[in-house]
Formats: sequence, C-alpha cells, structure tokens
Amino acid sequence: MSALWRMFAVLRVVCRYRLVSLLPRHPLLLPLTLVEYLHPAAWFGPRNLSEGERLQKALEELGPIFIKFGQLLATRRDLLPPEWTEALARLQDQVAPFDGAEAQAVIERELGAPVSELFGSFDIVPLASASVAQVHPATLKDGREVVIKVIRPGIEQIVARDLRVMTLGARWLERLWRDARYFRPTRVINDYADIIRAELNLE
Repeated sequence: MSALWRMFAVLRVVCRYRLVSLLPRHPLLLPLTLVEYLHPAAWFGPRNLSEGERLQKALEELGPIFIKFGQLLATRRDLLPPEWTEALARLQDQVAPFDGAEAQAVIERELGAPVSELFGSFDIVPLASASVAQVHPATLKDGREVVIKVIRPGIEQIVARDLRVMTLGARWLERLWRDARYFRPTRVINDYADIIRAELNLE
C-alpha cells in the first residue's frame, strides 16, 4: 500500500472513531470537522466509548506501528489527559508470529551459512513475537544458550510508510492549528522515529 492510500486508510479510521472531535474547537479545524461528520465511517463507528477508548481502538485498528506510538504516548502525561494515557497504557503489542522457516531463511541469508553450521541448535518456534521482530532460542556450538532476533520481513517498508504518514499529519496539524506547536507533534513523531529505527538496527 502506498503512502497516499495509507493516508486515506488512516483518515477513515480517524473518522470512524471521531478523533477530530477530541481536538479543541478552532475555526481552522472546521474543514476537517466537516469531513469527519460527513464521512460514512463516522456514521457506523462504535458508540458509548470514552475519549481514551476511542483513541486506543483507533490505534489498534491502524496496526502495530501506530500501537507502538500509542504506547509511547501513554508515557507522556505532560501532553495528554490522564484518561487518555490510562487507555493508551492498555495497548498491547501482540502480533502473530511469522513462519519460523522464513525466519531461518532470513538468518541464513544474512549470515551466509545454514543454521546447522552456525548453531548447535536452533528452535524454529519463536520464543516471542512483536511488531518489528521475533526471537528464536538457540545454542552456540560451545553450548551457550542465546536468543536470535529476526526482523519481520517487509517491516522496514511498513515503518517507513507509516512514519511518513505520521510526519505529514503532524506537520499539517502544526500549520493548521497554531496551538498544536505547544504539543510539538512533529518533535514527538521524530522521537518515535528514532526509537523504532533503533529497533530495526541489529548491529
């Protein structure tokens, strides 16, 4: 999915959970408020959810990169109301593991040798799985136990796309709503980008 189509998908979720209405009322936000009001997704969105729950559910629907961002926001009590941060703290980074054989192929491709030559043993069943990577237990030739972290195939492209969408949204919000600068959304996104890129760096 291209960044443009991803932006449309994000907008649909924003409208579905009526996230624009969480922002303070401002004349410059009126066009976006109208889009949210008229979008069909808003008509059939869930009701009877608190503001924090709406934000939580929206991030869950947008996927693991947004979930991890929500987990970061849960720690920013200096920026968000307590009810929001409490809801965001319930976000779980639970992603189904990818095929262990695929993980083995990634290891062999990156290290240039079969796992049978690299390790005394390698468990094809992952020990844990998250949005960016999963880990597999193994033993070295000398018997020491280790865990091997394997980046989820294709996640680099997904991270780059979603970070691009987040950055565009933050810049747009800062330009449209002057008070947004007090919350420094672009700075927050940049800090998050540094964190998640560090997770992708296995060196």
